[in-house]
Amino acid sequence: MTARGLLAVAAAAAILALTGCASSAQQPGASTPPSASPTASEESSMESIADEVFTGLPEGVDTPADAGSGRPDAVWVEPGATFAIITWGSSTCPPVARTLEQIGDSEIAIQFDRNARTMCTMDFVPTSHVFSVPEGVVVPPLLITMTAEELDGPVEFELP
Repeated sequence: MTARGLLAVAAAAAILALTGCASSAQQPGASTPPSASPTASEESSMESIADEVFTGLPEGVDTPADAGSGRPDAVWVEPGATFAIITWGSSTCPPVARTLEQIGDSEIAIQFDRNARTMCTMDFVPTSHVFSVPEGVVVPPLLITMTAEELDGPVEFELP
């Protein structure tokens, strides 16, 4: 077979493969595929106590050198007023901040839970969880202890 013939066969195979993947027709008796959208119960269990949650880093924050390690980080968003906890993982299933409590004059504890979604992307991106400094907490510095199921133990941060 010539090179042109091989190219035509490869192109036809690729088109067949793509149209097979793109087909939206459901076969009789087949079950409905799972949806990537959260169910109502998943949505209610994913409510975060953070003031704001978004994919990416806060403005002015550079990607840390150890980003590939998946270790969370904490940064001031507005020094003395708001801070962000940065987590790494799936953009569609980031951990969810559940509790924030003051445990000292300048110290707080934040607990994160697993995201309840069952269909998650396999990307690895930062998610920023922005919080206001609780009333009564004296800053700077701000000492933060973060706990999460995905972590081997508590992670501590100090924001000067």
